Amino acid sequence: MFLSLIQKRRSIRRYLPWPVEKDKIDVLIEAALRAPSSRGFN
Repeated sequence: MFLSLIQKRRSIRRYLPWPVEKDKIDVLIEAALRAPSSRGFN
């Protein structure tokens, strides 16, 4: 599963004009806060 995610990743340079729902933003922030850092500080 992880390998398929890496193989399908892409960079988005053109964004859609409508806003993102707050609950989706909250999930992304939570994931970012739990992600490991490059120096081992979590």
